[in-house]
Order: sequence, then C-alpha cells, then structure tokens
Amino acid sequence: MNSRPERSNSRTRFHLAAATLAIATLISGCSMLEVKGEDENAEAEASSEQVVAPAKATSIKAGESILTAARTKIGMKVSGEIKDKGPSNFFYFENTGKLRDIILVRLENKSTTLRPSINIYDDNKSKIADGYDYTEGANIERSISLDPGSGIYVEVAPFSRAGAYELSAIAQKAYDRYEANDDHLTATTLKFGDSVEASVMDQYDKDWFHITPTTSGKVTIAFENLSSEYRPNVTVYNTQKSKIENKYDYTAGAGLDFNVDVVPGQDFYVEVDPWSRSGKYRLTTRPTVLASDMASALDETGSVSLYGVYFDTNKTFVKAESANTLAEVAALLKSNPSMRLEVAGHTDNTGTASHNKTLSQGRADAVVQAIVGQHGIDVSRLVAKGYGDTKPVAKNDSASGKAKNRRVVLRKL
Repeated sequence: MNSRPERSNSRTRFHLAAATLAIATLISGCSMLEVKGEDENAEAEASSEQVVAPAKATSIKAGESILTAARTKIGMKVSGEIKDKGPSNFFYFENTGKLRDIILVRLENKSTTLRPSINIYDDNKSKIADGYDYTEGANIERSISLDPGSGIYVEVAPFSRAGAYELSAIAQKAYDRYEANDDHLTATTLKFGDSVEASVMDQYDKDWFHITPTTSGKVTIAFENLSSEYRPNVTVYNTQKSKIENKYDYTAGAGLDFNVDVVPGQDFYVEVDPWSRSGKYRLTTRPTVLASDMASALDETGSVSLYGVYFDTNKTFVKAESANTLAEVAALLKSNPSMRLEVAGHTDNTGTASHNKTLSQGRADAVVQAIVGQHGIDVSRLVAKGYGDTKPVAKNDSASGKAKNRRVVLRKL
C-alpha cells in the first residue's frame, strides 16, 4: 500500500504512556548477518534505562490548591504528607529541558497507610493524567510526554487514608541524538549510503532526514525495526518536499525495504512517522541493485555484495523485507539458466570466530532455501558458504565499518 494511513487530527501533547513502551524498547536488532556488539548497542542500551530520581528528597511545604502550588523542578524529589481529612498537596514542576521528553511522575509511599492518588495538570491547569491504587502503602507512577518549557502541576490527593510520601518528576531522556528533527526545516542531514539508528519516542515524534544527492536514479530505502512494538510508516519526498512514496506496515515489529525513483544529482528527504507506537529503528539509503546490476558486477569482478537481506540478531530466519533483493537474485538466475552461484554469508568481528562462522553458514543456508522455495530455482545451482568474520571489506572499529562487513555475497562458480 502506498498511501499514508489516516490519523486523528487531534493533538493532545500530553498523554499517558506505559514506561516500558516509550522508555525501554526491546532491542532486537535485525541487520545483515549480524551479531550486535557492545559498542554498537551502547547508545541504545543507555537510552533504554529508566532515569531515576535523586536518592534524597527535598522537604518543601506543599500548596493547598493549584494556585498556591509549591514550586520545584523536574529532576527533583520532594517529600510530603497527607493528613486524615486533607487537604490535597500541590506541587509545580518547572521544566528546563530543551527537547520534548517523556516525564516519569512517581509517588513513593513512605507509610503503610496511605492509598496513593495523584492528578497531573498542564500549564493551563487542565487535567492530563491521573493514577491511584487502593492498596495501602503502594507506589504509583505515570509517564507523560512534555514539550520543552512546559511544566506540570501534580496533586497528591487524600484517598481515605493518611501517610507520608516522596514525589518526583524525572525526565527520561527518551529522545535520540538527532532531535529535534520533527520537520523538513530541522531535518538531520545524512550522506547517501549511510545508516542511522534512531527512535520514535511517542505518537508525536516525527523524524526527518535530509539525504545528500546521489548519482543513482533509483534508490532503496531500508527500514530495519529494532523494536517489537513500532509499526513502520516511512515517506520519501523530493528536493521540493513533494511526496514521492509512502510505505507502511500495520504489523508491530515489521521492517520495510522498497525502491524509489529520485532525480540524480538532487537531494531528497525521508520522514519516519509515528503511528501510535514508539520504538527504535535503523534507516539506510543505498543505490538499488537490480538483477541487471548483479549480472554486470558478476561479469566484471565475479562477485556482487548484497545488503538487502535481513535477519534478527543471532537468528537465521530471512525476514520479509528481504523479498525485493531475493526477487532480483531469482530474476538474475532465471535470465541466465546456466549460471551457478555461491551464496556467501559474512559477519563483522563481534562475537567469537566460531559463533560467527556458524551464524553466517546458517544464514547463507537460509538465503538459498528462500530463493529455491519462493522462486523455484533449482537448488543445484546454489552453494551456501559461511565465512564468518574472515573476509572483512572495512575496518571493524566503527558501526559503519561493521555494517559494511555484514553482507551476503554472490560469487560466480
């Protein structure tokens, strides 16, 4: 399907969000013949950890109404106490953050009697979230997204029981390092052919990328989902910001791999659109490799590298978004009936040599099985071979170098 799915026009900037969805996205990793290493995952893992409140709470006198709310800042913890018959305790958390973020509001019970109940209000004093628990002594927390410069009021309300508590509102740093890039004016510039790992924080977090010019008139947009929750929705625009193509998949955790015609020598834009889910992803642009391109490379050098075949980390199952590349390989073989190919799997140097060898062999076998099973190619024309990390084409000292080493190579026999 090529058209963008319909979405509500209402734009409530604050919303309840499960902390595990917006803050701790499952990192599943799904790039070519890959075992993900600590260096490559460092940023992703850091942003998945919940940012906690200071150990020590500040004691300030709570306001008895929203108009007299005690002022503090996001990132702070305050202490208070609810009396038997009230009143409510009110605090205002000032936001000094420069980027929109997920704010975790948490009430930590310091008694065995208090039934926790909180209400959260925006700067206009409109209620945006609440939470409560009938259990005496329980803790509660709520997550909201908050624009830079916007504060929140938090009311700790009496709920038939008295008791002491500590209250905090902590920015989770859920944004990625490319923010703010929410429109074409703030788009992050990427060199054509590069990969970027980023994330959709919530349903309002659009990611725009400005791709530098390419000499190729047909390019491939590869969206690798690093989340089990996010539903991909990607739009490509030309240099005048007119839409060229939109692709999406309703399936949570799905990836996309599609070809787009662009004007050679002109830049273009890619938008990753939120779709009611959050999650991490890897976006790659590269020249489209058609069957004719593969044939030319095989004639000239005897081999051709493919980067459009995808697997989950440490898995050998060929993912659905590999379909375009596998179809081109099948077309190559059908147009050259006498051709026989080695299908070679390669990894980077993350993990042990024996593990990488086994993984690459399993993935090479899976590619052969997919070509044979899905396209009717005679299995005798294909030989699967796993080389592990023994034949790098780039240094393994950076994420981009490792990405170049994770590949499938077709070699003429």
